[in-house]
Amino acid sequence: MRMNKFGFLSLGLIGGSIAMAIRHINPDACIVAYARRQATLDEALAVGAINEGTTKINELFSDCDMIFLHIIRVLLCY
Repeated sequence: MRMNKFGFLSLGLIGGSIAMAIRHINPDACIVAYARRQATLDEALAVGAINEGTTKINELFSDCDMIFLHIIRVLLCY
């Protein structure tokens, strides 16, 4: 079974790179993404990395075959 819809919760360097790799391998894939900033989504749309983006996690992700969750852990040293 070929996966056709991918969701990204956070679209930074890692998420964006994976989205572009999926797009390269499967140009017909539907790629949706969440980002805190609309500018991030606008850039991803402009370069063709995603099909649709949102600043709210919602039903857009309900039928994804796979969802990538990217969390950056910040380590504070004093």
